[in-house]
Amino acid sequence: MRRNTYLALLAAMAGMLFTGCRTNGDVRQNVEAASAPVVKEAPVLACPGRVETREDPLDIGVGASGVLLRFAVRQNDHVAAGQVLAQVDCADLTAELAQYESEQQVSIRTKERLVVGGRPEDRAAAMAKIRSAEATLVERRAWYERMKGLAAKDVVAKSEFDRAEREWRVAEADLESARQQSRSAAAEPLREDLAKVDAEIRAAGDRIAAAKARLTKCTVTSPISGTVLRTFVTAGEYLSSAYPKIMLTVADLTRLRVRAEVDEQDIGKVRTARRVSVVSDAWPGKEFPATISYEAPVMGRRRTRTGDPAEKSDRDMLDVLVNLDHAAKDLPLGLRVTVQFRR
Repeated sequence: MRRNTYLALLAAMAGMLFTGCRTNGDVRQNVEAASAPVVKEAPVLACPGRVETREDPLDIGVGASGVLLRFAVRQNDHVAAGQVLAQVDCADLTAELAQYESEQQVSIRTKERLVVGGRPEDRAAAMAKIRSAEATLVERRAWYERMKGLAAKDVVAKSEFDRAEREWRVAEADLESARQQSRSAAAEPLREDLAKVDAEIRAAGDRIAAAKARLTKCTVTSPISGTVLRTFVTAGEYLSSAYPKIMLTVADLTRLRVRAEVDEQDIGKVRTARRVSVVSDAWPGKEFPATISYEAPVMGRRRTRTGDPAEKSDRDMLDVLVNLDHAAKDLPLGLRVTVQFRR
């Protein structure tokens, strides 16, 4: 007799689960119809809902165009944050990066040459040229003085004296030119030259950074630790950043919740509830403990359908999120369940 009474009670409870929110009065009538004492306190409110993750599932795509060389995961695989999921062929970006790095090295070497100045051999050659110009000047000046004395005595023609004076002046100019070259070889670089080469180095660095950023997008990593829910690509497929395509969906299945829809007439019962549990037809007689974590600030339309022909779809509903504990880790996402609120 007791076993039949218990089965009747369960049948009354199951009839309540997917017909929208039912109040304690409905449950009490069903219990009284069973003509047996109440074995367990009935909930004041029972509402339909669906299992979901506490954090929304992430749709992961690729930010670079190219052929998918490697796709390292499959559906239901567990992935860790930062784990490589896929690799896109970006050989052109690799070559571009190498070119920019070479250009930067050329600019760096140019700056080093400016800072160091001329080579030691060049400075030594400049000094040797000065000594040679000094010796030539001494010789040309002596010849000029001799021609000057002879011209005064009319021993040589005036044209010879003029030539001697001209060669003496040329020797002076050559010495000054050699000294200028020596000073130039030992002088500090011009600020304008340094500024130009510094700008070239910075521009090359910016191009390198941009190329590395684009190259990073060729390697797809997981932003979170979780489980691969679905995959939508295969290795060898061409992917385009201009027409983005979802590669896979990842979600953290270790932290689940239920989004329950509460009828507008039953909001007060939810706010006075002290205990919450979740039940499912897939696990008869088992309750999963839960806690209310969030109530939506606005009303919305019904989204969870129970399949009951008598269900009203034109009523405003309030979303109430309840967090499940670790014991509910086996509940699949999207499963229709019933959330029971008790005082």
